[in-house]
Amino acid sequence: MALNVSISQSRKNKFKFANIDDADASNIVDENDDETAILHLYELIKQLNQEEQVLLYLYIESKSHKEISDILGISVTNVGTKIQRIKSKLKMLNDGKR
Repeated sequence: MALNVSISQSRKNKFKFANIDDADASNIVDENDDETAILHLYELIKQLNQEEQVLLYLYIESKSHKEISDILGISVTNVGTKIQRIKSKLKMLNDGKR
């Protein structure tokens, strides 16, 4: 139940974009490209198992390793390890889609 609540909460939250100075404006990609990238990321996340999805959504929400540890009932070290493995898995999934 806690996993489903976490996933639901994560889906309700929108990504927040930082303000960019005028000096950085030349590096901005079209806003639609950002939206496409976010949608692509969510498609990749759907391919993960439920535990990996929850952990990643909590990480995306900027929860600390300690907070994630408390929510999922795993050690802080295990949180860090799982996040790195999920990142590698997402990269591999993304590379396979190209």
